[in-house]
Amino acid sequence: MPSDGFHYHILRVSYQKQHEICNQLQTRLPAIHGRVFIPMWEYYRRDRKSIETKLMFIGYIFIRTDLSRSELYDVCKNLAKPVRAHLLDDIDHLWDKNEDSLFDLTPEEELFFDSILDDTGTERMSRGYLGSGDRAVVMEGPLKGYADRIVKLDKRNWIAWLDMQIGGQLVKAGLQICHPATWPGEEVLPD
Repeated sequence: MPSDGFHYHILRVSYQKQHEICNQLQTRLPAIHGRVFIPMWEYYRRDRKSIETKLMFIGYIFIRTDLSRSELYDVCKNLAKPVRAHLLDDIDHLWDKNEDSLFDLTPEEELFFDSILDDTGTERMSRGYLGSGDRAVVMEGPLKGYADRIVKLDKRNWIAWLDMQIGGQLVKAGLQICHPATWPGEEVLPD
């Protein structure tokens, strides 16, 4: 777990209310107690030939905080009435029944997300090349050091799927596959 005393709570909400609830929580959670965000990832949009961002997980809000669950619940109770009613209808029982709409990351998952997400909660595009056996070799970006976690690779659309899941959704990452000569001095292993 990160040594700064902050940890992640993941809140599962309706996709239609995801941004509204996130905005409300952002305004209610004092900055000294952490941040609330919807994780995003950069991907290559082929039709526009540009790098854009999209939701990493549909219906999930990340809360990185030093607050306990009960303190976080108090923050949720102070949300604006329409959002509070929707949110508390969904999660009011969580503190008593330990349901899956509010859950915590493991220490390994916390370290992973701390290393791949920037200060805005966005996973930036990584770059690399294909090595032996068409395995990705990541040279730049947040996936550097995590190439062994790639379980599927779409070379044409620059998408990598990692062996980590949140709520049954695999983590996606942008991975631009370049020619190995982009990194002079790198030894390219034969197939």
